[in-house]
Amino acid sequence: MLETNKLISSQYQQLQITQLSRLLSKQMITIQTAEEIRLVNTADIIYCSSAINYTHIWLFDKQKLVISKTLGDFEKQLKHPLFFRIHQSYLINILWLKLFKKGKGGSVIMVDDTKLEVASRKREAFIKHITRLESFL
Repeated sequence: MLETNKLISSQYQQLQITQLSRLLSKQMITIQTAEEIRLVNTADIIYCSSAINYTHIWLFDKQKLVISKTLGDFEKQLKHPLFFRIHQSYLINILWLKLFKKGKGGSVIMVDDTKLEVASRKREAFIKHITRLESFL
């Protein structure tokens, strides 16, 4: 009976992950760089970083896009629960988060091994956010 419950629980979690992946994979956004207008799947975005009035978008395929929007404007365009603003300079995709290192504010290590600082004032909200998502995933 216990093994059956574990199997059902595992299958349910896999179904939730599949549904979440489908939801995310269907969300395409338009990104306009100086050279092109590109449709990008939000699932491909690892993180974004601020450079004053520009935003650098780091993609899973190791490409970096530069757009002439502030990080705040780009964050509004995304409007997705899997993206979290961990610092005034960083917006991350939780799906590509490898680990969170505790500390004053802490830091995150992304799947590409990039280390990003978490602002002290964002730490608690970030922990709550990833804890809530954990129950969904």
